[in-house]
Amino acid sequence: MSADSELAAFDQLGREMAETNRLLRTVRSDQATRNQQEQALSAEMNTALKQATGASQEALQASQTEIRSSPALDGTDGLPDRSGGVWRGNLDLLTMCRGNEWTTERQKGGIVCFPYADPKGNVTGWYLP
Repeated sequence: MSADSELAAFDQLGREMAETNRLLRTVRSDQATRNQQEQALSAEMNTALKQATGASQEALQASQTEIRSSPALDGTDGLPDRSGGVWRGNLDLLTMCRGNEWTTERQKGGIVCFPYADPKGNVTGWYLP
């Protein structure tokens, strides 16, 4: 190999190394940008999750307060539960349709819980979660 061809090969190698270094810098920069975007997205998701959790806890507390304060459901009317005791604000009674002699029925919107009829024979129900 002549000195000129060795010099040309060395120049080619130098250009290829410079291009490789440029590509590596681009990859590193792109990776850093992706990492920043993922961190920002993660922070946004954590914030949204905290807000959703807080809202659901507030809704649950409000529903429990409403159920406990309802004269028809606070136990003062003597609603018996399956164990023979008197129900006082047990959400399982409502969400799982576990009242004494309560029944469920599948309808096109889902499963509906029907408690026993009132003195006039009227029966109303609600969809189970």
